Amino acid sequence: RHLMTYSITKEFRIHHEEDGWFYQFTDDGDGCIEIEYYEVIDGVETQEGSSFSIEKKCIETFIRVLGQME
Repeated sequence: RHLMTYSITKEFRIHHEEDGWFYQFTDDGDGCIEIEYYEVIDGVETQEGSSFSIEKKCIETFIRVLGQME
């Protein structure tokens, strides 16, 4: 008998259609949000750079800091 393991994630994307890039936000299920940057080149989604994670309890502070840098 073969046991199957499933992973269910919640994912959001911010797309910039004209320039072909997007940010992907994924709930890792362990209290963090992983953020990745992609560019779409010739129809292929390619991750650029390294991803990073933010603990959910720090998200409001992270957003506040970004707002101050705007």
